[in-house]
Amino acid sequence: MARHYNMAIIPWSAVGSGRFRNPTQLQEAIDKGEFNEDDENVILSRKLFEIGKRRGIEGFAPIALAYLFAKYPLVFPIVGFQTPEVGFDRPWMSEVLT
Repeated sequence: MARHYNMAIIPWSAVGSGRFRNPTQLQEAIDKGEFNEDDENVILSRKLFEIGKRRGIEGFAPIALAYLFAKYPLVFPIVGFQTPEVGFDRPWMSEVLT
């Protein structure tokens, strides 16, 4: 429908709602029993980081957002962080948050 009527879409939780983790966080979550190796979020997180690494990008958010923008031209994602520290941990966000 959005394509048919040339409407924009605004996806909520565009970068996974905290389900995607970096390799260190993944291992900690697996060790704590929060995730197992076959969990879909673990597989997707690893794939996003692998794609980012091949492109010289650190983190999963830019890759997840690039996927959205490639799928549809009128996307305005709502991106948030669970804590301010997560935002400051991202090199590309530190200038925006200060």
